[in-house]
Amino acid sequence: MPVKVNGLSIICPFEEEPTVRVSDRRSVILCRMNNGAAFRIFGLRLPGHSNWYRVHGSRGAMKIPRGAGYFGPDQVRIWHEEWDFEAGDETERVYTPEWPDYSGPGQPPPSILGIREPGSEGVEFARQVWREMGYEEKTQPRVRTRMGRRLMRPQ
Repeated sequence: MPVKVNGLSIICPFEEEPTVRVSDRRSVILCRMNNGAAFRIFGLRLPGHSNWYRVHGSRGAMKIPRGAGYFGPDQVRIWHEEWDFEAGDETERVYTPEWPDYSGPGQPPPSILGIREPGSEGVEFARQVWREMGYEEKTQPRVRTRMGRRLMRPQ
């Protein structure tokens, strides 16, 4: 379990583009675990359009496998090296976890700038993309969350 967490949210106003995103695009997070282990998470919406994390422990490792799409296969792979294998350990395990949704009440805003609304230029650009994809806008788009990410979709 994490016992100390240090994070830096990185905003890049010079990269503003027509978008409906309202969260910060980059960050780096350093974590100290209750067993003394340390790891970093770097990324979140960096160019490359994917999330990929890997954590090395004293007897094995865990990673989110790469794959097609932004989140890849939505799986976790855990493995132990042969020389660190202990009785009862699984050599390797790949599974689909139940990812928590941190979008509920009491959670911090998605940006260090606070709660932000998408700009009119970004909303119009999103509507244009939806029209090109065949979506018909019947009402004003609503903002909803999925796994902590704000998505804007036509109803």
